[in-house]
Amino acid sequence: GFERLAARRTTVLVDLGLPAPVTAGQAGFSGFSSFEMSTGRERLVVNCGAYVARPGPWMQAVTQAAAHSGVTVEDQGPQRVEAGSGERRRKAGPPVTIDRRDDEGAQWLEFTHHGFRDHGLIHARRFYLGPDGDDLRGEDRFIALPGRGEVPVRFALRFHLHPAVKASPIQGGAAVLVRPVHGPGWYVRADGASIAIEESVHMGHEGRVRPAQQVVVSGVAEGPETRVRWAFQQVQPRGEGDVRPQGGFDARPARIDDPRRTAPAVAEAPPVPQGAERDGIADPPATA
Repeated sequence: GFERLAARRTTVLVDLGLPAPVTAGQAGFSGFSSFEMSTGRERLVVNCGAYVARPGPWMQAVTQAAAHSGVTVEDQGPQRVEAGSGERRRKAGPPVTIDRRDDEGAQWLEFTHHGFRDHGLIHARRFYLGPDGDDLRGEDRFIALPGRGEVPVRFALRFHLHPAVKASPIQGGAAVLVRPVHGPGWYVRADGASIAIEESVHMGHEGRVRPAQQVVVSGVAEGPETRVRWAFQQVQPRGEGDVRPQGGFDARPARIDDPRRTAPAVAEAPPVPQGAERDGIADPPATA
């Protein structure tokens, strides 16, 4: 199913469920570990959508992991198609351990899965949403399984943007500023990997194909563990100071009103408090 993080006007939906069976003429979607993000009525981070016309290249394209705001390793997502009886197949989801906590309005969601076992990796992903809804931080860890060897593998974290949202590089390409039609913009930063803006598409109402953009954080996983941190942090409206306490991902500087100024650096999300309320914690499925 889905996990939902919400604070004030910001909502984050994380896909942790199994896709529907694949049938003739209808493909299943590889959206495991992907997420969508909105603030008020403004959709910021989305998936590429669904193609409702007859089967063809577009339908196949939007079902792939790269068409979702999730993680790929060597251009593959953490689910694979397994053979089934007749015309029915099912994309198998990896065993997953989920841990969710809430404390004083802040929310943490962590999950670990073996969906990249074929590449010798365990993937752990963590989300943190601050109580004001203006501070989303993430961390992705690629942990080497025993006996994996030293062969590096490429990974990519994709953040597909709604067609109405515009992205532009700042700080010489070290960060990205995304601007919805209404409301303040958001700084996007990453630490431990490169960040770039690439073309994308979106298929929303009636499957109409619209040009869009995506922010791609990419790098190489090697060694015992590779860690990437990223953040979406809202630009402070003109004339307003930063009233939040310092710490965590380095809270944004006061009175950010010029995109040429320095975006907040990416640091570690606040630790999960001891004794925080635990909610929606699922036991990992038994492995075959």
